Parts: sequence; C-alpha cells; structure tokens
Amino acid sequence: MSTTAKDLQWSDLLPTDAEFKRQQLQKREQEQALALHAALDKLKFDLVPIVCRERGIARIEQAQLARQLFKRLGLKGISVTCPNYSMAQSVDVRLPKRSDYVFDVRGMVDHLNDKASQANSKAQRLIDAILLKAFPFHDNRSDSQSDYFDYCWSVS
Repeated sequence: MSTTAKDLQWSDLLPTDAEFKRQQLQKREQEQALALHAALDKLKFDLVPIVCRERGIARIEQAQLARQLFKRLGLKGISVTCPNYSMAQSVDVRLPKRSDYVFDVRGMVDHLNDKASQANSKAQRLIDAILLKAFPFHDNRSDSQSDYFDYCWSVS
C-alpha cells in the first residue's frame, strides 16, 4: 500500500517529540561548544594556576578541583564526572562538541579538513594542556605499564 499526497497529514510531516527533543539538545550542545571554543581562544594559558601537585589524590577530590578550575577560568559547558564502577581509575571530562560537520558525497566527514572537527580536536587538546598545567604530577609516566595521562583523565 503506497502513500499518496492525499493520505499525508500535517502531523506526519512534523517531528515527533523525541526527534524534537534530540534536535533541541543538539542545538544547545552546538551553542555551548561555540561558546566554549570562543572562551578557549581568549584564554591566556599563563593564567592557568597549579591546582594540585599531588599524584595520588582521590578521584572525587580530583573531579571537584577540576570543576572549580574550569569555573575559575570561565569555561562553561564542561562536564566533569567521577565514574563509580568497580575498575574506574580516571575522571571523565566531557566537552560539548560542534556538530555542524560538512559531509562529502559519500556521507562521510573529512576530519582533517572539516572546521567543526578541527575545532573539537583543538578544544580537546587545550583542555588536556590545561589539566596538565593545573595538575603537573598527573603526567608522571615513570611506570610504563600503568602510568600515562589517560590514567588520571579521560577527555572526550
């Protein structure tokens, strides 16, 4: 049974509640990402303070200090969470992402040349650098089996 133009109703053309909410969330994340990227561009890296020199602080305290740091630097929209599952070892830092990607004819994003993708990657690298400066001993890689930056922070 095929659908003709007469069979369609306006309600069929409108987005569902779930689609509408998803679009609103995506729009809000896009706005947050643009604001965060602008704030990161304006940030003077020399003004990033050293927050803690301790390597073995509790993850909950580490997350709390990171939230305070981002608030002090005026960086909004960053989610800092401390996972509570049994083998959790890092603090998760989630950045809002731009989603205004340009797709090629195959429907793929060229991450090397796409401005939104480059801006997201740059923001992630800057947050990594800010965390490294604020928590300098979290870069101790003396034990090659277990010590690496992602052991303390998971930035995405």
